[in-house]
Amino acid sequence: QFGGIIEGLIQLRNQYYPTSVITCLSNSTQLHKESVLKALQEIENPILKLDAGTQEMLDVINKPIIPISIDEIVEHLVSFKGNLIIQTLFFAGEIEGVQFDNSSGPDFSFWLQCIEKIAPKKVMLYSLDRETPAQHLRKFTKEKLETIADKVREVGFITEVY
Repeated sequence: QFGGIIEGLIQLRNQYYPTSVITCLSNSTQLHKESVLKALQEIENPILKLDAGTQEMLDVINKPIIPISIDEIVEHLVSFKGNLIIQTLFFAGEIEGVQFDNSSGPDFSFWLQCIEKIAPKKVMLYSLDRETPAQHLRKFTKEKLETIADKVREVGFITEVY
């Protein structure tokens, strides 16, 4: 019923607070549902997650419970035609014996290519900020996130670090 909820929210906003902006954060895994995609495309500030640039990295760090491909997610994000904000969690560590770092190497290069293809109005970067179920994860410093942000800015996107 997500589409109906967003539709009702838009109606209430228009009636009572017409200058307000609607923001919704999504993990991007339900964009294959037309009602979810359409609803998010109708609001001013859809913030959509993209933590990986390769299928392998997506599987390691996001552990999707439904079959979903990185290509499918990116295709749906491109359909927003730039009216979206991409939010990405950068961190490193080990999950179930698999070492990873989504801020470097081919994984980062593919993520950056995805950003260029999606062409969002803004990119938000952050790292771990609370305890996680996995014990062997490393939070990135604000300085490291700024270094990543500079690479995103170099290809032309407004980027904020949190």
